Amino acid sequence: MGNNSRGKKALKDWCIVNPEVLEYEDSDMDETEITEPPMEIAVLLQKLEECPELHKKRCTYNICVPSPNSQYR
Repeated sequence: MGNNSRGKKALKDWCIVNPEVLEYEDSDMDETEITEPPMEIAVLLQKLEECPELHKKRCTYNICVPSPNSQYR
């Protein structure tokens, strides 16, 4: 099966989450309280603020994408 047909099959068979599902009302924002980070995290954030070049080390992402061949779909 070629990549194109595999992609079409994935779009047809997989449960796709629409971005609108992630939207929330403004009233939800009122309930959010952001607390101060733990000391260990605060120290790391301070280092990032003081040394912008450290951000370059943080520019990759680890993303988990389920395999189309997975038996756990």
